[in-house]
Amino acid sequence: MEAPKATVESGIMRTGFSEMRILTFNWHEAYICLLAKTGHQWHIIERLKGGVKHWLYQMRPLPSNATLVDEQTAMEKLNRGGYDLVICHNVKDLMQVQTSSVPKIMVFHNKLSTEIALGGNQVNRDKYLNDLRNLLDNIPHLLLVFVSESKMAVWGLPGQVITPGIELDEYRSYEGTEPKVLRVGNFIKERDIMMGFSAQEQILFGIPS
Repeated sequence: MEAPKATVESGIMRTGFSEMRILTFNWHEAYICLLAKTGHQWHIIERLKGGVKHWLYQMRPLPSNATLVDEQTAMEKLNRGGYDLVICHNVKDLMQVQTSSVPKIMVFHNKLSTEIALGGNQVNRDKYLNDLRNLLDNIPHLLLVFVSESKMAVWGLPGQVITPGIELDEYRSYEGTEPKVLRVGNFIKERDIMMGFSAQEQILFGIPS
């Protein structure tokens, strides 16, 4: 007998089991590790980021409840009903699984202006939003999640705000004794559009960081 699938009802994930089989995509090791702390079994499809397409172990170890899977294997398992939930992190992820009946969460990590800039400012803002709404309207069992109130506001889409957090036990060595600004992020300079490296450099000119 096949395990019951999770369903999205009024923004609440419901499932017949306490542990779910979740498929997601790796655009950010630290964020994936935070998700893995919720428990469940995670299958992770690698994505090209920072010029590489593999798990960056120098950033984070792979969680014990996570498994790296190739794209073809994951899609075949998804089509067989092998997952209870898919978590997408951008439109590319979502389009890849849009025809699946498995419940999905789409996480908006960036502002709308950032997404358009990442595409080289080649699209009209209103057309981009209209096309996205048409896509979202045709995907069943979909919940939208935004990582901040400001991001949900600029997208103008219904959903829930779930802000990222940190595991305090992993950050106990610093005691505030160094008079420096702490910058947090991966590939900050390389991802200037998303991370605001140029703006940081101007703001912190002459200030240790």
